[in-house]
Amino acid sequence: MLKALLGVCCFLLSSAVVAEEKFNADQFYGSTEVLPVSLVQLIATPDKFLNKRIRVRGHFLSAGDSWLYLTSDHAKFRDNKSAINVLDDTETGELYDMECNNGWVDIKGYFLATFRSDRREIEGRLIVDSVYSLNKEKYCWERKKAVPVELLK
Repeated sequence: MLKALLGVCCFLLSSAVVAEEKFNADQFYGSTEVLPVSLVQLIATPDKFLNKRIRVRGHFLSAGDSWLYLTSDHAKFRDNKSAINVLDDTETGELYDMECNNGWVDIKGYFLATFRSDRREIEGRLIVDSVYSLNKEKYCWERKKAVPVELLK
């Protein structure tokens, strides 16, 4: 009886650990609403989407820093005026190493308002929750743990 009870306890504890490995964005952000937005809208009117969950498509390139570009040509020439900055808050640079790097993607995330001190203005950076490859038709990166809360303040 004691062995059976111990086995059940071990199973429940292992299930709890596994459950924490999957990031629940709806619960974390307190909302299920994700606004579909074009990259053109995001670049032209970022203030409309600041501090909101969004879904956006573009050409993703991470090479030291990460950007979502309008086209692969914009990425090739690193035309950052035709892109939004993507924050890789992972400890090991997982967005750089993912198989979607330098490809067409659909990104779900949080468009964080940040202050740019050199221009003294507010701009947005995308905190990624998931990256879906449009070419390979599969998810190539999904957040496993919560965004550091200090980023959202």
